[in-house]
Parts: sequence; structure tokens; C-alpha cells
Amino acid sequence: MVRLHLNPRYYDYLKNGTKCIDARMYDEKRKTIGLGNTVEFFTDSGETTPVTVTGLLRYRDFASLVADFDSAMLNDASMTKEEILADLNKYNAIEKQEQCGFEALGIRFVK
Repeated sequence: MVRLHLNPRYYDYLKNGTKCIDARMYDEKRKTIGLGNTVEFFTDSGETTPVTVTGLLRYRDFASLVADFDSAMLNDASMTKEEILADLNKYNAIEKQEQCGFEALGIRFVK
């Protein structure tokens, strides 16, 4: 099972059910994720939440990915697309972004 870190703010959006799409660089770790796989999100505090991957979409850049979805699906309706894009760029080095491309993971809670 692949484990992916989320900062507390985004983990809360996931737990509250507002975050149903997770944007990630499409690097070696993410290439192992497939439809129907279980992914475990975790925080620095040790909290974990397993989700099922319900969709996989690949993008050339974060801007294109963010443009395709409503803010509420990516994080929460309280965030603008500009804020979401700025955060994605803050946590992901530009040089690595240019090498890897991006992936949107459609997710739902494991029951």
C-alpha cells in the first residue's frame, strides 16, 4: 500500500469529505498507484486514513489540473484556485515538476 503525507489542513478536508481529488507529481512512487488500489494518507501526528483510488488523470502541469476541477473537490470551497495552485507550487519543486508531470487521484474512503 502506498502511503502519502498530507499537511493537517488538507488532511482535515479529506476527513471532512470535502477533498475527493488529490493532486500529486507523477513520480516513481505514484506510478505504482492504480485504479481500485488502497492509498493511506497520513499526517505528522500519526493519524491515518485509507482511501480507494477511483480515478487517475494525468496532466502536464498543476495549472491545467487545477483548472479542470472545482476548488471544493481539490480541497475545500473556502480556498480559491489561485491559493490551491500556490500551495501546490510551494510544496513541489519547480525543477521536479518539469520532469515528472502530474496526476489527479480520485479518492473515496475505505469502508
